[in-house]
Amino acid sequence: MEAVIRRFTLSLSLMLLPALAAAQSVTAVSAANFRQIAPDSIATVFAPAGSRFTTVTAEALSLPLPTEIGRVRVFIDGLSCGLFYVSSEQANFYVPAGVSPGLHLLQVFTPQGQTFSGQILVMQQQPGIFTLAGSGQGIAAASFYDYGAQYCISLYGTGFGANQGATLYLADGRSFQASYVGRAPGFAGLQQLNFLISERDFPHYRSGAFVRVWTEGGGFYDTQGFEIDYR
Repeated sequence: MEAVIRRFTLSLSLMLLPALAAAQSVTAVSAANFRQIAPDSIATVFAPAGSRFTTVTAEALSLPLPTEIGRVRVFIDGLSCGLFYVSSEQANFYVPAGVSPGLHLLQVFTPQGQTFSGQILVMQQQPGIFTLAGSGQGIAAASFYDYGAQYCISLYGTGFGANQGATLYLADGRSFQASYVGRAPGFAGLQQLNFLISERDFPHYRSGAFVRVWTEGGGFYDTQGFEIDYR
């Protein structure tokens, strides 16, 4: 299990996401699906058009996350954020669990002495599922385990916040309750969802899906739609 998650996380830190930044300021989006961000999650900030953060491309190699890579630093309201990855166009960073929902000041300091800033809205929860394309669309980054009488599907996401579980909904109307929703062992901001499905109910085909995350107050948040390739 650890080896599978470790390989996935490495690809996450390396992936290059399409530039979505505004021209005059910076903002941050979920690294999973480009929606708004939440505490204890993985986020991405893009360099403004025509600008660059740094001339190097580098990633964090271990925990605890460094707060500076390639002389790039990211702050939320003056609080230093751990970094996963930096390049000329983007920085992937950890949104600290202590950041409260609401409006905050995001700042990116570069080795050239520039400071890019912008206002960000942090949600209480904003769950997203990582996909193989790194775009939030297409096939989910999933692990499959065959236990004979049943299968386990593990999905990986971020922005779940405090929750009371999750349900996987398939395009054919079937649904499966998560047997585990929590932090992926050994990683910051990365959540893991395990779904146990009997051999009889396991779909051996590619299917559309989404995950509904249940909140402590009885409400819910839905992830973006994605696909799972069970073949």
